[in-house]
Amino acid sequence: VTRLKQALQDSQAERESAVLDKDVLAQRLQNLEQEVESKKRSQDDRSRQVKALEEKSKRLEVELDEERNTVELLTDRINRGRDQIDHLRAELLQERSSRQDLECDKSSLERQNKDLKSRLASLEGLQKPSASLSQLESRIQELQDKLQAEEREKSVMVSSNRKLERKVKELTIQIDDERQHVNDQKDQ
Repeated sequence: VTRLKQALQDSQAERESAVLDKDVLAQRLQNLEQEVESKKRSQDDRSRQVKALEEKSKRLEVELDEERNTVELLTDRINRGRDQIDHLRAELLQERSSRQDLECDKSSLERQNKDLKSRLASLEGLQKPSASLSQLESRIQELQDKLQAEEREKSVMVSSNRKLERKVKELTIQIDDERQHVNDQKDQ
C-alpha cells in the first residue's frame, strides 16, 4: 500500500511537472508566434517603404529628365537669339557703312552742285547762250535729282537702322531673361 501511495504521488508529481512543462512550452510557442508576426509586420513595412522609395525615385528621374529637356530648349533658344543678334549687328554695321557712303556722296554732290551753279552764274552773264550752258543746267538738274533721291534713301536707311537697333536691344533683353531662367532652373 505504501508503495502504491508512493507510486501515485510520483505519478501525480510527474503529471504536474508535465503540465507545467506543457504550459512553459505553450508560452514559448506563443512568444515565438508573436515574434514571427512582429517580424513579418516589420518586413511588410520595410517592403512598403522600399516600394515607396522606388516610386519616388522614378518620379524624380522623370522630373529630372523634364528639367533637362527644359534647360536644353532654353539653351537652344538662347543660342538662336545670339545668332540672330550677331546677324542683326552685322546688318547694322552694313547700314552704318552705307550711310557713311551716302554722306560722302552727298558732300561730293553738293560741291559739284555749288561749282556748277557758280559756273552757270558766270555763264549767265554772257549775252549769247551756248550749248554748254544747257548742258550745265541739265547736269545741275540731274545732280539735284540725284541728291534728293539719296536724301530719301538716307532717310529710309536711318529708319531701318533705328528698327534694327530696337530689335537688337529687344533680343538682348530676351536672351538675358532666358539666361536668368536657365540659371534659376540649374539652382533648383
